[in-house]
Amino acid sequence: MSASIPTSQSLAAGSRRLDRRNALVAHVLTEMRRGAILRRTYTNHGVWWTLDWRRVAPEIAAIVITTAAVEPLDDGLFPGTAQTFRAKA
Repeated sequence: MSASIPTSQSLAAGSRRLDRRNALVAHVLTEMRRGAILRRTYTNHGVWWTLDWRRVAPEIAAIVITTAAVEPLDDGLFPGTAQTFRAKA
């Protein structure tokens, strides 16, 4: 098994990718502190995440809903399945 050694370019690209993701998470959290609501919507084409009706990438939403600053509202069809999330007061 051969392992490749990361180059400075590949490390820089990975760092930029993480910076973009962290910036998007920070933006969503800032908007939620201002009163925006993060919603999970089930469609024929899969699950859509929206922040006040603007799409949010699933990987960003997954990070946001696991932060301590966000609380779920128990408003799903079945108990324990939240579809709406807001910033804690």
